[in-house]
Amino acid sequence: MFIVDCDCHNYWSSATVLEPYLSGVWKDMFIEGEKTGPVGAFPHGHRPWFHPQDFSRKDVRPKVEADNYLIMKEKHLDKYNIGVAILTGDEPIEASTLANPYYASA
Repeated sequence: MFIVDCDCHNYWSSATVLEPYLSGVWKDMFIEGEKTGPVGAFPHGHRPWFHPQDFSRKDVRPKVEADNYLIMKEKHLDKYNIGVAILTGDEPIEASTLANPYYASA
């Protein structure tokens, strides 16, 4: 049987991997943030980050970017014999809820 996972939540080690792709005011907003929030929250001060106990699995967090695929392969793709995975992200998809559409599209 060929399985397609059409909602595969991939992680990154840190939102700072986006910095090289941002410029000017967008990079400044990313680094400084729009509102209060913990260091590393993306987008800064976004609703999910106000939960006191967090919501992420600690056993699938990559230490370096190269770990992203290896962890997903071991714990999901190989384990459940997934043939194709459509990546939907976790934090990256939150950009669609930013109030500033120009910042969200940057």
